[in-house]
Order: sequence, then structure tokens, then C-alpha cells
Amino acid sequence: SISIFNSFDNLLLLKRGGESVFFGEIGDESCKLIEYFERFETTLKIRCNENPATWMLNTIGGGTYESEVSKLTDYTRAYASSRLHQECLEKVSDIIAQKTETNEIRYTTKYSTSFMYQVKEVYLRMIRIYWRSPSYNTNRLVTGILISLLFASIYASERVILNEMQMNSICNSIFLGMVFLALNAHLTIMPFFEQERNMFYRHQSSLMYSQESYTLALFFSELPFILLVGMVFSVCFYFPLGFAAEASKFLYFYLFVTLNVAFWAFLGQLFTSLLPDAVAALGVGCLFFPIVNLFAGVLIAPQNIPVVWIWAYWAFPFHYVVEGILVSQFYGSDLQIESVEGSSWYSAMQCTENSQCYGTPYEFIQFRFGGYFSYSHLTWDVVYFLCAVTIINALKSIALQRLRFLAK
Repeated sequence: SISIFNSFDNLLLLKRGGESVFFGEIGDESCKLIEYFERFETTLKIRCNENPATWMLNTIGGGTYESEVSKLTDYTRAYASSRLHQECLEKVSDIIAQKTETNEIRYTTKYSTSFMYQVKEVYLRMIRIYWRSPSYNTNRLVTGILISLLFASIYASERVILNEMQMNSICNSIFLGMVFLALNAHLTIMPFFEQERNMFYRHQSSLMYSQESYTLALFFSELPFILLVGMVFSVCFYFPLGFAAEASKFLYFYLFVTLNVAFWAFLGQLFTSLLPDAVAALGVGCLFFPIVNLFAGVLIAPQNIPVVWIWAYWAFPFHYVVEGILVSQFYGSDLQIESVEGSSWYSAMQCTENSQCYGTPYEFIQFRFGGYFSYSHLTWDVVYFLCAVTIINALKSIALQRLRFLAK
């Protein structure tokens, strides 16, 4: 607007190609700027109430169209030989001549604000963006509710586990529930984060803030929504399945659900940081996801995984979340479940033919997973996710610093 333009004191005007055509005071109501250009005979006079900014751009041929009048005068050469340009050079020479150690301008830091101030401002900006993106947040929240209710409704009739088959079904339902919840968190975040990543590239060019502050602000802005999705899923899944109404066991369940969502959400951000766009990141994620599922210890029992591939069982995350949930829920349970005659568990307990054999849920878990799932691993399951999330965010920060996929 005219009022905004007239509020400036000085103006550096460049035409296409970066050549200077004016540099100096614009004067009251842009009078000095208008006086400078109107002294050329080919310049059209400014009309009453015309915006000086629009008028000057049209004059030099830098507006939305290049007028014929702007071609009649070489404003670049005219400025180079003008008194205004000479005064500018003289002022620069005076400033250089007055240089001393005391008046030398030095910048002690790369950025104009402190690290914590950057984190705070970027965090507040990201929270507003999340609040103004209801489709993204609603999508993952509603999907989490639907997944939990779907699996809970399937097994709601088996709230009390009576036999080996029901126990096996509970293990599978927990695994599938975690897989679908992780997949939703992983895929939905990529298109959203791509937009924010591209905006960060522009801000990075102007040194508004560092990639470390951006990564930290992203973490804290994403965290409340991860906690919310984890809580909603836990409430809708935990109680319909008839798990123990104990605060400690529910909190363990909620903890592992949340860590699972956090891992895959931040991994989605990492893939988007490493690859040109969300489409490529989705392709890599869809390729990586089934491989991780294969070595979770559920589709293939840990004791049956070939030695050459056992590293994948320890490296990939799903076995940690399934182990954490199962052992925290059933360790110490005195519930007796009946083994199915002729099954491998029935034989392992050395049951006699045509007799009923019973064992605890924890004993079944240790048998099915070959002793790889243990309550003593519970702390390490949590440590794995905390370390993994930290490493993922560190790699994301490095990728944002060193890679740039924005063309402009």
C-alpha cells in the first residue's frame, strides 16, 4: 500500500539482472524518488493518488508488464552517472576511512537470537500450524480410534483367556494393532512434514534459526499429539480386551503404544528429510515396513529366525513393543490357561495323553517366543525406543542441514 511504502526512509531499487537504478532517500511522500525519475524526459508523470511503488516499477520496466516508455531510457546507466550514485560512493569511502578497531561491526554469533529463543518462537509457530491443520490431526486420531475399536471388538468376547488358542489370538491382536497404528503414524506425517521442510529451507537461507532449534521445536510440537493418539488408542483397546484393571499395567501399555507411535512418526519425518519429496519417502516407507514386520518375532518365532538374520530381530522395533506389552501384562499372572492336546506347548509340558494341562500366560509367552521374550528385558525395551527416537531426530537435524531439495 501507499502508506506502507512511504514509511520507508531509504530505498535500493534493482531492475532485472540485479542492476541498480536508484539508491537513496525516498523523501516525504516519496517526493525525492518521484523527483529523481521525473527529471528524465521519457518518464511518464505520476498520476494523482497513484501508488509510487507501482509507478516506479512500471517506469523501469520491472512491473507486471514492460512498457514501451521504459525502453527509451537506460535507467541503469543514468544512475551510474548521476550525482546520487556519486554521493553514495563518497559516503562509502568516508565510512571505510573512519574504520577503527573500536567501531568495527562484529557478529559473535551466526544467528541474531539465542538458541532457546529460536526454539520458543519456532515451537509457538509450529503449534499454530498444527492447530490450523485439523485434517492431519483428525485423520490420525480417528484412524487410531477405529483401529483400536476394530481389534477390540473382534476379541471382546474373549475377555477371560481360557485356553492356548485364545492366548495366541491375544498375542496376534496386539501385534496387528501396533502394526496398523504405526503404519498410520508413519504415512500420514510425510505429506504434512514435506510442506514444513520446504518452508524451513527458505527460513534457513535467511539465517532465521538453526536446524537444531527447528528439530527440537518439531519434537515438542509433535509430542502432545502423539501422547493424545496413544491415550485414545490405549483406552479403546485395553479395557474391551479385559486386561488387568491395574494402573501400573495400563501405564506400561500406554507407554509402549506411545513409544511405538513416536518412533514411526519421527522416522517418517527422517525419510522425508532424506528424500526429495513425500512420494519418494512413502515409497521407501512402504518397502521398509513389511521387512520390519517380518522380524518382529510374531510371524516368525525368534528361535526360528536364521542366524544370519537374527540381527534384524534385535535391530528392528516391533519385537520391543510386542515384548514390552505382553510381558508387562502377563508377568506374575496366576491365570490358568488350558493347553490344546497335541500342540507343541502341550508336548513341552510333558502332558500325558487325554489329560488336561494348564499353564500361566507368561509361561505360554516364554514357550511361544523361545525364551526371547522376558520380563527382565522390560527396561531395555524402553531404553531402545528412547535411544532410537533420539538418533532419528539427530539424523533428521543433520539431513535438514546438509540436504536441500527445494528448487527455488
